[in-house]
Amino acid sequence: MKRLKLCLLALIICFGLCGCEGIGFTSIRRYADCMNRNWHLNLPETDVEIYVKDSGASFTGDGIRYHILQYDEESADIILKSFDWEAGELNSELADKMEEWLDSIDVPLEDRPKQNEWKHTTLLRKEDTRDHLIMFFDEDTNQLYVVEYFL
Repeated sequence: MKRLKLCLLALIICFGLCGCEGIGFTSIRRYADCMNRNWHLNLPETDVEIYVKDSGASFTGDGIRYHILQYDEESADIILKSFDWEAGELNSELADKMEEWLDSIDVPLEDRPKQNEWKHTTLLRKEDTRDHLIMFFDEDTNQLYVVEYFL
């Protein structure tokens, strides 16, 4: 009986540790899935998040999220073909708002997108046009910079 309890306890601990590892492993994928669902996108998955910053948990889901995601060549090609990318700077009103959002979550200047150097695209959510998604893509490094604002 004692041996059975020890085996059962060891089994529970083993499953618990595997579950915790699984949660950590899928957190990046969950972000990509969440972004795809929220914005009706079809971005490829990535296992590399270079930078993450947000305004914290919110009961209503509002706030600011900022991510820098690293992609391989194949996924980068998919991303470049999936959107109508624009060269040059954002319109000044949206650029000012984005800077305010990034200031509010203390994103250092060196970790921000280079607006006038990289292609960008912007989306408004169909469900609430006050919500914004701004993405920049650095073709030299295959990095996607994502700024999300939910009101």
